[in-house]
Amino acid sequence: MSAVLFHRPTGQFYPIQWQEPAFPEAPVSFRLPTALSLDLPTPQRMDPTPAVLGPIALAQALEDPRTLQPGLSSALILQHFKAYLRSGITHRSSHTQTWEPILQWSDRHAVSMHQLQQSLQALIATLRQPPYPARLGSAPLNVVTCSAPGLDLESFQRAIEQLAGVIVNYPVNWSDTYSFNVREAILKARLVPHPDQICCIEDPIAAVLSTLRPTVAPEASLALAMPRSTSFPQGETLVISAGATTTDLAFVNLPDDLTDLGYRDFIFRSFPYAGDALDQDIVSQLLYPALAARRSHSSSSPVQRSGSYLYGDEHLPWDELDLQNWPLPRLADADWKTRIRLRQRLAASALGRSLIEAASYLKVILQHQDRFDLQLGYERWTVTRRDLESKVFLPYLQRLNRELNALTTRIGIAPPAIRQVICTGGTASLPAIGRWLNQKLPQATIVQDTYLQSSTTPSTCSRIAYGLATLPLYPQVLDLARHQYSDYFLLLEVLRAFPDQSVSAVDFMQRLEKRGINTHVCHLHILAILEGHLPPGLVPLEREMTLWHPDSYQNPDYQALTTEPLFYKEGSLYRPNPSQCSRLQLYLDRILEQTQQRLEEPLAERVRMG
Repeated sequence: MSAVLFHRPTGQFYPIQWQEPAFPEAPVSFRLPTALSLDLPTPQRMDPTPAVLGPIALAQALEDPRTLQPGLSSALILQHFKAYLRSGITHRSSHTQTWEPILQWSDRHAVSMHQLQQSLQALIATLRQPPYPARLGSAPLNVVTCSAPGLDLESFQRAIEQLAGVIVNYPVNWSDTYSFNVREAILKARLVPHPDQICCIEDPIAAVLSTLRPTVAPEASLALAMPRSTSFPQGETLVISAGATTTDLAFVNLPDDLTDLGYRDFIFRSFPYAGDALDQDIVSQLLYPALAARRSHSSSSPVQRSGSYLYGDEHLPWDELDLQNWPLPRLADADWKTRIRLRQRLAASALGRSLIEAASYLKVILQHQDRFDLQLGYERWTVTRRDLESKVFLPYLQRLNRELNALTTRIGIAPPAIRQVICTGGTASLPAIGRWLNQKLPQATIVQDTYLQSSTTPSTCSRIAYGLATLPLYPQVLDLARHQYSDYFLLLEVLRAFPDQSVSAVDFMQRLEKRGINTHVCHLHILAILEGHLPPGLVPLEREMTLWHPDSYQNPDYQALTTEPLFYKEGSLYRPNPSQCSRLQLYLDRILEQTQQRLEEPLAERVRMG
């Protein structure tokens, strides 16, 4: 997590930094690891809340005995849960009164969406002072504190208490379920009181905005916190934003007068493959085959740890992973069902978690050296950059090349016409992508964010965070229609406004317009609801059934919501299904009983923030 404060009267940006009071010798960081630990459920606490967050939880995830604290041995570590936040909305079951939905975190553990939202809320709440009081065993501990270089503590606290708005990012084409969950966590963390004070913009738009921020000379102490910037000329600009979950591409022709830049000027393309999938492919193509071969042809014996990077301890349970007969995902492909199952398999064992962590490290370190000696428990072997690039990176670059060609064909320009490229996110920082771009677009200026040689976590504040903070200067790039009319609000409006008899789509649109809805900007979304397309994540479809625990997707509530249509189509008319409309209305009412968002009115435009 990365954040920047913007003070509009002065045009000054203040990147936010976190520090661990428990480890005062540790350096401050402009990024907070999104890692949390949950105490494992007990009969007395079936739905435990987050116990420890941030760097301490991350250390526990790495199973580093030097930083593990007493009382944490029975905790479940939550990392990389961003994609789960679009898979459902938390509510209490009408049958069991327990939190739904339940997500299959690993082959051995399940967590509720309620716990994930609490975890996100705890991470966001670190921005407030006093810091979020987490628990270490049974004792309270302020895990992290926040500050902003250039602001004294009192000014920083006053700024957080008086925020005019919060702007967050999301990948291209992600559903309103994700935005709803993130907005809810922000509201419950008490950063702002009203939902319309929270705006969401796509990652590539934030990346472009980061280059348009006023060039205020930073203090020396801030220089390292700021991502590399440049003064872009106007013209054809390509953005590649690739982090953990998706690779987003966007094209925009920057006008001479930037006040003319609007949301419609951006053209997007996205595919759900990025850093987490790369790590899986490193495991399946490089690490596990070599490990399995060594285990079958040699006996285990202790080795020295010098000159290598060790994951886990010497007594890793080698046999419990058993991937030899496990279906492996297609290279450079979303292959989401297979990847979800592999993720759950790897998360269930210490060996699987160690392999993923080793893959993440190798992805960075082998960009700076030709080979690396990896030690995993008693086993030690050499991994080369050539193998990494030929077996894992090359298929990804080939996919990226196809997606770029499809984007430029859609726009109707030749790739050499692109004048500048912005690469941001952990995956887009790979030098292999920079080399490919230099060959593909030799005339373009390329700005690529980079990581430190030996770290998978950059030391600077993220480019995306700076871009988000710049939105108040260019509010016209916000997708205002989506901000005001989310799919959830429109669904409720359809249920509220639809008459008892059959009507045409035209007549129903007029009915909504009389209720104050600007149907011209959300026409297609309303038609989708009438055709039976509910917001993704509202009820379990095929993708959610892989993520959810069987007890959840077999819940009678969900079964009832998917067995009948909401509307029957009779020629050009739509006839409501009264029982299904009533059932869905009750379900949405149960969701909204637990939320700060009421969805009674369109969200107001509050982008012109002070």
